[in-house]
Amino acid sequence: MKLPLNWLKEYVDVGTTTPEGLADKLLNAGFEVEEIRRLDRGMRGIVAGRIQKISRHENAARLQVCQTDIGRGEPVVICTAATNVFEGATVPVATDGSVLADGTNIRATDMRGVLSRGMLCSGYELGIDNSVYEGAETDGIMILTEDYAPGTDMLDILGLNDVVLDVSVTANRPDCQCVYGMAREAAALLNKPIKPLETDFAVAEGGANAEVAVTVENKTLCPRYMAQAARGIRVAPSPAYMRHRLHACGVRPINNIVDITNYVLLEVGQPLHAFDTALLADRKIVVRNANGGERITALDGKEYALKESMLVIADGAKPVAIAGVMGGEYSGINEKTAEIVIESARFDRGSVRATSRALGLRSDASARYEKGVDQSSPETGLARALNLICGLGCGAVLPRSADIGGAPAKKTVSFPVKEIAAVLGVPAPAGVVSDVLNRLSLPHKIADGVLKAEIPPYRGDLNDGADIAEEVIRVWGYDKLKPVFMKKARPTAGGKPKAMRCADKAKTLLAGLGALEISTYSFIPPASNAKLLLKPGDALYSRVRIQNPLGEEFSVMRANLAHGVLTAAEYNLKHRNDAFRLFEYGRIYREKTGARSGTDKEPPYRETDTIAVAATGGADEDFFTLKGLVEEIGAEFRAEFGYMRSSLPFLHPGKSADISLGGEPIGYLGEVHPAAAKNYGLAQSVLIAELDFGALATAYDGRVTARELPKFPAVERDLALVMDAGTEVGVLIDALYGASPLIGEIKLFDVYRGPQVADGMKSAAIRITLQDYAATLTDERINAVMADVLKAAERGFKATLRV
Repeated sequence: MKLPLNWLKEYVDVGTTTPEGLADKLLNAGFEVEEIRRLDRGMRGIVAGRIQKISRHENAARLQVCQTDIGRGEPVVICTAATNVFEGATVPVATDGSVLADGTNIRATDMRGVLSRGMLCSGYELGIDNSVYEGAETDGIMILTEDYAPGTDMLDILGLNDVVLDVSVTANRPDCQCVYGMAREAAALLNKPIKPLETDFAVAEGGANAEVAVTVENKTLCPRYMAQAARGIRVAPSPAYMRHRLHACGVRPINNIVDITNYVLLEVGQPLHAFDTALLADRKIVVRNANGGERITALDGKEYALKESMLVIADGAKPVAIAGVMGGEYSGINEKTAEIVIESARFDRGSVRATSRALGLRSDASARYEKGVDQSSPETGLARALNLICGLGCGAVLPRSADIGGAPAKKTVSFPVKEIAAVLGVPAPAGVVSDVLNRLSLPHKIADGVLKAEIPPYRGDLNDGADIAEEVIRVWGYDKLKPVFMKKARPTAGGKPKAMRCADKAKTLLAGLGALEISTYSFIPPASNAKLLLKPGDALYSRVRIQNPLGEEFSVMRANLAHGVLTAAEYNLKHRNDAFRLFEYGRIYREKTGARSGTDKEPPYRETDTIAVAATGGADEDFFTLKGLVEEIGAEFRAEFGYMRSSLPFLHPGKSADISLGGEPIGYLGEVHPAAAKNYGLAQSVLIAELDFGALATAYDGRVTARELPKFPAVERDLALVMDAGTEVGVLIDALYGASPLIGEIKLFDVYRGPQVADGMKSAAIRITLQDYAATLTDERINAVMADVLKAAERGFKATLRV
C-alpha cells in the first residue's frame, strides 16, 4: 500500500518524526514498510525562473543568452540551445550547484566567452513525464503554464517534495489499505489526534429530472449499494495537489471526475464508479447476474464474454459495468458529460475475485474488493466523493439517492478486563488499556472489572478479548513483554517425521541413480485422462474437480503423476534433451468410494504420497533398466516387490508390469504405449514407473536384521518347465517358494518358444537354490524338494518337466 507522507500529514501531525522513524513504529505495530521512496530522486537547487530578455550569443550561432529572474535579486545569465523559449516564459532552472534527477551536478560554465550560471531544464532532465506535469514531454525546455513566482522550488511545483512509504498490510487489516486507515494507525502510535474526514456537502434544490431507478436483484453478492447524482458537471483537469497525490501512488490523472473516484479509493479505501447519466438506458441501474451470451467492452477497450455467475451493473438494456472490477467504455465520463451518478457499493469479495480471475481482468477496485470492504464504507466513500465534487466546483449534488442494504448493525465486545493480562502474560493496567483504546478510536467502558468496547464497522478483525489484547500490546509496545522462565517445561527433540525421512532417502537414492527431480502442478486438465487413454472406471482416472478453478487447464486434482512426468518428458525431448531420467515426489488425489462432495465431514478424496520415474535414452534405457531402478528403491526400503502383467491402457502390453508389495498393488512400470506417446508428442520410447510411496514408507520399519553366514554349502538345481504360453512365470515362481522352506532363491534364466515345444506352449528355465543352515543337504532331501516343486508346478499351473 503506497502511503505519501504529505497526504498522511493532512490528517496527522507527525511532528519531527522522520520517515525512517515512522517506518519503525509501523513495523513494531505489525506493518512492515518494504520501501521508503523519495520522489525528489535526489534533485535539489532547481527553481522556477522567468526569462526577462533573450539575445544571441556573439560567438555561437546556435546559442541564446537568457537573462533569467530566479528570485535572487539580479537576473542570472544562462545559455541555451533550445529554440522554444521566449521572453516572459516561466521555466525550470537548475541553478549553480544544483543536482538533476540522474545525479548530474550543474556548475557555472564558460560557454564561448559567456559565463552561464545554470541550465534551463526539460522534463527529461527532471525525470518526469506528462503524468506529473502536462508539457513535460515537449521537445525542448519545459514551459510552466502557471504563473509561479521566480525562485519557487520546482519540487513544490511538481509535487516531488514527498516521501512514499510502501507498507505491507496483513490480510486481516483491509481497513489499512488506504491513507486514512494508515492515518488512524499513525495517530494511535504517535499519540496524536486525527483530523476527521471532510464528508459534508451541499445539496442543490430540485433535481427530480435526475432520478435514476436503482434495483438490486442479487443482494447476496451485493449487500449494499448506494448511488447519488450530480448535475452541471464541468469536466476539467484536477487540481495540482490531487494530481500529485495520485501520481505518488502510481495512478495516472485523467480528469476531475475520474480522479475523484480514484482519490477516494486511495484515501478511504472505497471503490467508486461514475456513470454518465445520459448514457444509461431508461435511466435505470440494475445490479444483477449476467445473462447467458452477454458481452461488454470494458474501459480498457477489450471485449469480455460474461458468464451467468458474474455480477454486473446494467441499465435498462445492457451491462454497463462488471461489478467490482471495471466499468464499460460506453457509460464512462467524457468531455460532454453533464450529469453523473456515482456508485458506491459493497460487493462479495469471493464473487469479485472469481470474476476477475475468470476474465483475466484486474483493477485497483477489484484488488480492494478482494481484500474486503465493510458495510459502512460505501456511505463514507460516497460522502467524501460528493464533498470533493462540491469543493472543487465540479457540479451540483442532487438530493435523490439510493441506499439498498443499509448501514451495518452495531457490534460490541464484552469480556473481563483481566483477560488481557492473562493473554499477554504481563499486567495491563486499566489506565493503559483505556488509553490505547482511546487512541485507536474504540469507544469503551470499564465497569466492575468488565470491559465493553464498541467495534467500528471497519475493524472486522476484532471479535473477542484476545483481539483487544493484541491491540493493546502492539500500541503499548511489545517491549513491555518480559521474558520469564517456564515453570513447567519439557524439551522436545527435533527432527523430521518418518514420512519425510523416507522421502529424503528415496530422493537421494534416485539422484544418485542419475535422475533429476521435477515438480508439477497438482491441478491438471480433464483432457489428461484422454491423453493417458484412461476411462472413467479406471483407478488412475482424475475425477476430483476443483470448485473454483483458475481455468479448465487446472480444474481437476491429479489421480496419478504420469501426466505431469510425461509432460515434462515431452518438454525435454522437444528441447533436444533425448537422454534423461526424471522423478517426481508428490501427492495424488483419488475419489473415495461412495463419497459425495459437500456431504461428508472428511474430504471426498484421499491423498497419497507417490513417487514416479521417467527415463529415456534409446538403447541405453529399456524395461529392464527401469525395473532395476525400481528394484533399487525396493532394496533401499527392504521391500520385495512382486510383478504381474499390467493392463493399464497407457503402457505397452508386452513391456509393462504391475508392482505389488505383500500381495497388495503398489504401482506399475513399463514403456509408454505408442498411442499415449503420440498424444504427448514423445518422439522416442519413454519408460515410466509409479509407486505408492505412502504404502512403501509405512511398511518400512528401518530396522536392520542379520543372520550368521551358512556353514554348509548351498545346492543349485535347474529345471525346464513346459507350460501354457499365457502363464505368468513370476506368479509361478512365487507359488514354488511355498513348496519347501529349504528354497532360498528361484531365478528365471531362459524362456523358449519354438519347434521343440507344442504350439501355444513355452518352456521356462529356472534355477533353484537350496540352503539348509543346520546340516548338509543329501541327495535324498534334494530330490524330495525337487519332487515337491514339480508337484506344485503341475498342480497350480499344469506345468510339466521338459524332457
